[in-house]
Amino acid sequence: MDQEQLEKLIKKQNQLTKDYELLLQSYDVKEIIKENEDLNQELRKYERELRDLEEHLYDLRDRNERLRLGLKKQIIDERMELLKISRKKLELYFSARANDYKDRLTALEDEVKGKLSKLDKKVEASLSNDKEDIMSDIEQLTDKIDKRIKYRKKQFEEERVEIKNYYQQGQEELANREVEDKDLEKRRKENDLTEKVGLDWIKKLSFIVIVISIASLGSYAYMNYFNQHLKIAFIYLLGLSGVGIGEFMPHKQQNKEEKIARGLMIIGLFTLYFASFKFWGNNLLAVSLVTLFALYLVVRHYSQSIYIVALIGGYSPILLQIFNIVYNNAQLTSTAIRVNVIYTLLSFIIFSLMLFYVLSHYHSLFQFINQILLGINSLISFVILYYLVGSTYFNDYIGIIPFAFALFYWGIDRRMSLGKYSNLEWKKISKILSVIFLILIPVVQLKLKWWALIWLFEGGLITAYLLLVKKMEVTKYSKEWEILIYFKYFAVVSAWGYLMYFSFEFNDYAVFLVVIINFILAYALQNIELLNDKLIDYISVSFYIIGDFICMYATLSFPLIFNSSLLQMYSYWGLVILSNVFMLINMRKIIIAFLEKYKYNLEFYPLSLGSISVLYLTLILTIQFDVPIAGLAVTIFYFAIAFAYILYGFYRKFIYARLLGLGILVLVMFKFFIYDLSFLVGVKRLIAYLILGVSLLIIYISYQKLKNKIAN
Repeated sequence: MDQEQLEKLIKKQNQLTKDYELLLQSYDVKEIIKENEDLNQELRKYERELRDLEEHLYDLRDRNERLRLGLKKQIIDERMELLKISRKKLELYFSARANDYKDRLTALEDEVKGKLSKLDKKVEASLSNDKEDIMSDIEQLTDKIDKRIKYRKKQFEEERVEIKNYYQQGQEELANREVEDKDLEKRRKENDLTEKVGLDWIKKLSFIVIVISIASLGSYAYMNYFNQHLKIAFIYLLGLSGVGIGEFMPHKQQNKEEKIARGLMIIGLFTLYFASFKFWGNNLLAVSLVTLFALYLVVRHYSQSIYIVALIGGYSPILLQIFNIVYNNAQLTSTAIRVNVIYTLLSFIIFSLMLFYVLSHYHSLFQFINQILLGINSLISFVILYYLVGSTYFNDYIGIIPFAFALFYWGIDRRMSLGKYSNLEWKKISKILSVIFLILIPVVQLKLKWWALIWLFEGGLITAYLLLVKKMEVTKYSKEWEILIYFKYFAVVSAWGYLMYFSFEFNDYAVFLVVIINFILAYALQNIELLNDKLIDYISVSFYIIGDFICMYATLSFPLIFNSSLLQMYSYWGLVILSNVFMLINMRKIIIAFLEKYKYNLEFYPLSLGSISVLYLTLILTIQFDVPIAGLAVTIFYFAIAFAYILYGFYRKFIYARLLGLGILVLVMFKFFIYDLSFLVGVKRLIAYLILGVSLLIIYISYQKLKNKIAN
């Protein structure tokens, strides 16, 4: 038995040996050796990369140590500034809510006391027998109400103090909290990335010279070697290529490629519009085809920017016709007027429906940009139709235009109330617009000279209503009070329009008086407690914005006449300086309020205000003082502003202010070497371009040295 088992084991061992030998033979020894060598090479490669990474890590640690303290101080300063602003806002909020609550309690107390007084008189007149018992009950009820109101006031004050203490405690904790490493790292990355992008752009500007050269070569070939048909085909092909490249690029939201693609499509559409106007003239059919193509892209991509392009291009033919007629003192034929009216109506309806039913499905209709687009569409189409209909024998029935607009928006409101399109935002906006156009019907129909009479009639209605309200003993927060508030809004807007209308009756320079009236009226509305509320604040901001635009228009449209009398010059400059000071103060308030409302970084404040100031001061120099834009004075002015912004940015640790100064400096260099020295030709121009490149490199190196010096 043992012998048999042993033989079986020997056979199994022999079989295993054979299998093992077969397994060894199945492997190629050379491949194993080669694979081993490849692995050794990869190992050496990874060792080299590891050494490089260790060196890079050492550099990063060294750099991080240098920046750590600076970043920590920057974050703490920003935090303290935000806490300071937040503390002021909450104190104002608590004060306003407390006053509102107290006003409501006082109103309730007055209302109850008034009713009790009436009840007292009624009891005294009709129930003389039970007078003592009833008066006793009334006194007890009065005492009970007084105690309840005092209790509520005390309870409210205790809760307010408790909430305020809780908030102050939270602010102290935030102020004393240590800056964490992750916050430092995040801020370091933001600062480095922002500044790196700006400096990288300076290095990449050399490519712009190449692009300009290629564009110049293409322009030369286009002007000298292309016939008319090739020119048409080339420009249309260029526009379609831009749209096509943008269409086939990635379209992910908040993606850099998506923004580039959208920009290419917009450039392509503008090119198509340019080709249509250049080669076909003011042809409605050609422009309509491009507009329909643009609206197809709007539906496809839900793009507000493409919608703006379509809006501008769609109304351009009619606006150009009207401008040409006014400028040349010509007149449209009846057929052309009918065609233009139909085109304008169709454009208005299509653009409005596109905004309501397409863009609002992706973007909220209460977005500021969508409200602006809706307002521009309504305003442009209304003005065009007003002009066209006013040029025909339907002039006596011109009030039908605002009525048609009101009817359209009323129909939109009714449509929103039904089916799957029901949307509260749409309904509110359509109702507001329909009411606005209804109010415009008598104003448009009765012409400008009757505005004052209409406003006088409105004032009479308000006065009569106030007398009626006095008899009715209107109580605050009642239904009658709400109606009175609405009349208040209407009276404020009417008074503003009245002042604007009669301010233009003086002379050209009196437009600055209009600006000052806007600012004073807006300031008064915000500071008169009897009138002030949330909607009045919005109306005041609107007056401020209107004043800003009129001030810009007047400053840029009425240059100083130096040969006028000395008194006239001083009076004019007094109005200009006063209105512009008001405008800059107001722009500062608007920018700060916008940044605080939408929680943007306060670094955008010097960036936005600085950009507006530079542009505005440049326009004043060139228009008011007639300084040529190509002159050396403007270049020196730009240089001084650029260095001032760079130093201010380093001093206050504002990265965007530094980048603004850097950008202005680069633009000044391009202006000087390309625009100011445009009279150079041949080799001299090439030398100027070479000096431009060297100057940009010097700016880059100098900025880096200044940054390192201040950091150390």
